[in-house]
Amino acid sequence: KIELSRIENLATGQPNRILIAYALAMQDPAKNTPEAYKVIKNIGNKFGPMIRVSRSFAFHNDLYGAVSNMPPNLSDEDQADFLFNIYFGYQDSQENQKEEWAEYIQNVPWWLNSFIIHVNEDN
Repeated sequence: KIELSRIENLATGQPNRILIAYALAMQDPAKNTPEAYKVIKNIGNKFGPMIRVSRSFAFHNDLYGAVSNMPPNLSDEDQADFLFNIYFGYQDSQENQKEEWAEYIQNVPWWLNSFIIHVNEDN
């Protein structure tokens, strides 16, 4: 997290900011969302991290907070992405998952997992 403030060349990007923002939101979304948004301030595409912040609210059983975190004027496709991730976060927090949802939970697309991408920031 300290390395985020040491970058001199913003052209390289910092994809790990997404994971840090998600980790902050997962710890306590109500408390850490402002800091999570500060972490993603200088990245190009903020939609992915915003979706993950909504997912973290749902994981903590705050569905109102999850939906409230969605930006206004979304396209239908973007709204579907947010709603899917809200459901995914909520379902992920449940200890007893319903059998009828098992096929949807077990067949989650690979791109929903967060991989750590190393970016060499030596200037």
